[in-house]
Amino acid sequence: MPPPQSWAARIVARAAEIIVSEEDSVDPLGPADDQAVIAALHQGGDAFVARPALPGRRVQTGPVARSVLAGRPIRSPLAARYAEIAQAARLLAGEEGAEAPWLRSEPVAPGIGFAAVESPRGRLHHLVSLDGKGGLARYLILAPTEWTFAPAGPFAAALTRLHPLTSVPVERSIARLAALFDPCVACEIEVSHA
Repeated sequence: MPPPQSWAARIVARAAEIIVSEEDSVDPLGPADDQAVIAALHQGGDAFVARPALPGRRVQTGPVARSVLAGRPIRSPLAARYAEIAQAARLLAGEEGAEAPWLRSEPVAPGIGFAAVESPRGRLHHLVSLDGKGGLARYLILAPTEWTFAPAGPFAAALTRLHPLTSVPVERSIARLAALFDPCVACEIEVSHA
């Protein structure tokens, strides 16, 4: 546990207010999925970016997914993030070598290329198409947040497993759950009571 008055202790205390049943399994998005993602980006364009999905899967990207891919599964997003911060400190201190490449790029076809980058929030995909004159014809970015907050994504699944404490407003529980999934944009919670 972090020291009692530290920023880490405050985060852990806030996260402790969120009770979420553990998901049975995590389907990590990783380098082996790049070809399928790039093909879907190329075919679906902006529509795929808006609602990314791989057939029959609910993929997860980011620290939890990377822990599964590394063979050291950590189910809690906060614990997985802390583990990555500790690993980064060891890498910077020279105590540990990099385990996996964080960047991949290659041509798809003449005038079309892609890159996939492991970012703190997860796997980030880029697809670039050039026109016949060497200018930019199309550039698509698929951010990790799109996977995480997709209608059938990990955040939506976690919402179905959320058990808000009666002492904490449900809006706050949902907002903190969203924060644990680390969206790359601001989000606002609006609850409608039926």
